[in-house]
Amino acid sequence: MNNNKMKNGALLCAGAFMWMVGNLFAQTAGDGAKGAKEEISKTEITATEGATADLENRTATFSGDVRVLDSRFQMKTRSLTVVFSKDPAGLESAVASGGVVIIQTQTEGEKKEDPAIGRAERAVYTASTGEIELSGTPILEQGANRHVSTSPATKMFLSRSGKLRTVGPNRTEIIDRSKSKMPIPTTNPR
Repeated sequence: MNNNKMKNGALLCAGAFMWMVGNLFAQTAGDGAKGAKEEISKTEITATEGATADLENRTATFSGDVRVLDSRFQMKTRSLTVVFSKDPAGLESAVASGGVVIIQTQTEGEKKEDPAIGRAERAVYTASTGEIELSGTPILEQGANRHVSTSPATKMFLSRSGKLRTVGPNRTEIIDRSKSKMPIPTTNPR
């Protein structure tokens, strides 16, 4: 293969990859809904080990120390696979696995004072529902409050509006700072 053909092939692949990645998480609460309001959102993904794009299967995979920075959230994980919808600007799903940490800084256009932090071994985002499923002993924290799975089989479901649904054994720790004159414990007193 001559040098020009190799360069053109590499440019085509790079261009397609940038198109796919550029559309990642670009839609707002209306993902999958017709006539939904869209906002411009920049998402940056970095990966220390590599990234691949498969145009035929509409997927992009990032590996290593993967970090996602968006105006609405931040995420850290070891692997991220994104599946794009047939609509050129749409996202079907995203699966993060391995040491997943998600920091939700905004819900439905509203900035959070105490961002919600989710930790799990696996997180699955489904665009049609706008829901994130956390599994693998998930933990949610907001401020001093915590919602903790007490079984590896427990799953937590987070909606874009900030609602939570948990299936399986769990424990919730709520700290009322307004009435307490005692210092907030920093360790579990068990």
